[in-house]
Amino acid sequence: MREPLELLADEFVTERRRGASISVEAYADAHPDLADEIRELFPLIDTLESASTHDEQAAPLATFKRPERLGDIEIVRELGRGGMGIVYEGVQSKLGRKVAVKVLPQQTLFDQRRLERFEREARTAGSLTHPHIVPIYSVGHAEGLHYLVMPLVEGVGLDHLLTAVAEGATEVRIASGLPLAVPAHNSAEYWKLAAQLALGAAEALAAAHQHGTLHRDIKPANLLVDRHGAAWVTDFGLAKAMQGDDLSRSGELVGTLRYMAPEQFRGECTPQSDLYALGLTLFEVLTLRPAFPQEQPSEAIRAITQQSVPAPRSINPAIPRDWETLVLKLAAREPQDRYASAELLVADLRRMIAGEAIQARPLRPMERGARWAKRNPLVAGLGFALVLVSVAAVMVTAALLRPPPIEQLAPPSPGGESDFAEPRLRPPLGPPGRGPGPWRGPPNQRPRNGPRQGRPPGELPPRPPQPV
Repeated sequence: MREPLELLADEFVTERRRGASISVEAYADAHPDLADEIRELFPLIDTLESASTHDEQAAPLATFKRPERLGDIEIVRELGRGGMGIVYEGVQSKLGRKVAVKVLPQQTLFDQRRLERFEREARTAGSLTHPHIVPIYSVGHAEGLHYLVMPLVEGVGLDHLLTAVAEGATEVRIASGLPLAVPAHNSAEYWKLAAQLALGAAEALAAAHQHGTLHRDIKPANLLVDRHGAAWVTDFGLAKAMQGDDLSRSGELVGTLRYMAPEQFRGECTPQSDLYALGLTLFEVLTLRPAFPQEQPSEAIRAITQQSVPAPRSINPAIPRDWETLVLKLAAREPQDRYASAELLVADLRRMIAGEAIQARPLRPMERGARWAKRNPLVAGLGFALVLVSVAAVMVTAALLRPPPIEQLAPPSPGGESDFAEPRLRPPLGPPGRGPGPWRGPPNQRPRNGPRQGRPPGELPPRPPQPV
């Protein structure tokens, strides 16, 4: 059964798509019991819906006709389409080399946001040099089209490779049309390939972060796998300089929803946000399913901001424990619980590949509980109060059920002294002169088990002499 907040979120999205004039505050006022959750969640949904509608209206890429030539580049065929443009395979006539050409269709030139992203990718990727980052050869403008020229990576997107693995395929076709072998899931070759891909992506992020650049859109579709099994990071259209980037306004909500870190929904983005997205990408590599499979934006946002990533081994027990530990550290909800830098991740991946123990360790139950209490102070406070009340109730019940002292149970003897007083200090019974032992005389001569006449109350009887 769906929760009331989810039903209200779906209603909010439906009304907004119909063009109705609605406000977040109106929903909050109409549902005061959910007002705080509505004010936190609905603005994010509104932002995502605005971006989605803007994209649909701005770029009718399906009607774009492939150009025959751009400058000195002869266009051969289409390789794929992304959120910002279309990628073609081309041949640069003067140099006789194959290249990839990303074209910004003419229809999108009036979309200032797309144009800014296009120019940002050219500027950012052009300034980064690393073996696992797809560089920019040049930027051009011809036939009314803006385009980027990049090396043609003979490979396939990681998203397509994972689909082939899930389907049990033994090979997949790369950009050149040649086959790329696909190892079986859970095989030793598969874990080796996963480590190799993770290491390449981590080294690329480390280089970008050292350069002062955040990628902000790490996901399987933006990682290319070449024919040697190496990873290439591409699409820096959402990249942001860590300092002084006017194109990345404070509070801007960017990235692919399913891979966004919780803090990005608050308009915050740090190097740990890139590591979180890489952690979710590796989660898919291990389990062949997304960490947050929710389709509705409202449900996805709630899951990402309120839930932790499930343990990969709970989905696939064949996953090595070090892999699970590493992924859960990358995808921790709080940035301070993740790797402090991409360099530390690189070091752990190299240890894993070498068969050494990684430095990352899973959170202990006490630490996990403390972090949960910090995120949910109200629930934690109520739970703690309930525990205290339960303990107090148990203690009171035990006190009420405890039997009274034995002195309170014995009736007083005619002499005013309890017959049960100090039973352990009485001399053992036995016939005179024989010392301790059971009474062996006639029953009617058995000594009375009580105080003797004439002895003051509380005085112990004299111990009879013991035989030598």
